[in-house]
Amino acid sequence: MVEGHQVHRVAISHRKRLLNSVVGASSPNGKFADGASAISGKTLARIEAHGKNLFYFFGNDEKPRSDLVVVHIHFGMSGRFTLFNAPGPEPGANVRLKLTSSNTEAYLSSMICQHGGLELYDEKVNKLGEDPLREDAMSERFWEKIQSSKKSIGLMLMDQTAIAGVGNIYRAEILFRAGIHPEQPSHTLSREQFERVWRESVLLLQRGVKTGSILTVDPAENLPEPWKRRYIYNHSECPRCHGVIRSWEISKRRAYACETCQPLDPHVVNSDRKIALRKSSKHESFNSHCAPEPGAAKTVAELRQALKSAGLAMSGSKTQLVERLKATEGKEEVWLIDSEANNDETETFGDTRRTTVAQLRAALRERGLQIQGTRSDLLARLEQNTVVIKRDAVPEESVVSRTDRSTQADEFVDLEGKKVSELRDQLASLDQPTTGKKAELVARLKAYLGHPAEEAEESIEVRPGTAHLGEIRDTWDAAMDKKRAGESAAVEHVGMIDMGAEVKDTSQQKIPFRKRKRRSTRSK
Repeated sequence: MVEGHQVHRVAISHRKRLLNSVVGASSPNGKFADGASAISGKTLARIEAHGKNLFYFFGNDEKPRSDLVVVHIHFGMSGRFTLFNAPGPEPGANVRLKLTSSNTEAYLSSMICQHGGLELYDEKVNKLGEDPLREDAMSERFWEKIQSSKKSIGLMLMDQTAIAGVGNIYRAEILFRAGIHPEQPSHTLSREQFERVWRESVLLLQRGVKTGSILTVDPAENLPEPWKRRYIYNHSECPRCHGVIRSWEISKRRAYACETCQPLDPHVVNSDRKIALRKSSKHESFNSHCAPEPGAAKTVAELRQALKSAGLAMSGSKTQLVERLKATEGKEEVWLIDSEANNDETETFGDTRRTTVAQLRAALRERGLQIQGTRSDLLARLEQNTVVIKRDAVPEESVVSRTDRSTQADEFVDLEGKKVSELRDQLASLDQPTTGKKAELVARLKAYLGHPAEEAEESIEVRPGTAHLGEIRDTWDAAMDKKRAGESAAVEHVGMIDMGAEVKDTSQQKIPFRKRKRRSTRSK
């Protein structure tokens, strides 16, 4: 399903290319013939995006309740509204509407394309919830619906009458960043919890508009693969606590949660949802075109090359190779520091996940140590002569020993020394669940206290809308970014390749990633 950020990218681009132009309209496949006839020769006076819906206004928009014709568009699972420099190519069989201005042609394929008067617009918009990407969005209206609903917050985020534009990937990522379990009943959310949900909804959807992709991970966290783009959607392990990501269905859509970072008080969940949660399991990553895990889209040769670079065994089936690579990439980033180096010239060996057997042997040889054995043997031998630290404890300009901990790390250590009653009191003061063993309470507090990246974002003013976002990546660049990440550039979830594109020079114009026609398998 097309998510809200892509709809707004289309609106932004079409305002630049088509707004205030007199357009010709036709219906190449004949499915919107009446509507095309009604708008042909009129001025495109206004374009509005509401959640996953687009509205185009044709006629004179200066007179209230004039003879405006409104075209309502909902893309569905895989629609698009492609721009070309005129003249464009021959329209495909799915093109319902073709708009032509003096220098641009736009081809629409969508699940819904209907026309009517202003009453059509009023009817549709009045049924939609607040859209975080609109300047007129009012969080208070969403808060009122949250307070009065017994639905889970996971279900509410997918309810377009409550909040418009959020889809399944965004739901998973918004709730993870907010530290809230998808099954928590909406009416039990505190005001502070609600503010976190709204804030993350605005920030992540705006990031989607700017980049053309669903990118939810903050670069400042410096997470390793496979968590460069999303935290938990289609992942089996949490990037922060390395706990299990569990998945289950909420109203026939898959939900995701880390039970440590998104704790749930079982007392607030009804019996039906408790049964659903008992059926949840560790998420098994699927071969998603829009959010693949490492290795999912790689060939066997590519997997073996990646394993070779990591100094790991290259034998086995593709499934075994993928699991071996994922296991390596999911480990903590550990650096080795020469324990005998003086403070002014500290020697950094590097991130042990990235080292090959040859590099390990070279380091051992330099230290006059034995170089025989497996990779694990070599690493263990090297660690005996080095100090092991996490990379996030190493400053950018110099390397420090483990004794120079950050303030936040000190706070985390202090948590371990607290009594269970003290931990529960601290959780209660933060409006967090207080049930569970001491280890669970500590993990919950660590998750809530958050990461430096989150603290930095707290200072960012959250303002709904898109007008203030500045430069927005064009669709060609967004598609190339997705291809480099192993994602399908043609899949809607991470950006439709031509939607909202600033069209290239016509002398070099191409139609990238167009699907080939399937050959018929029927005998002639």
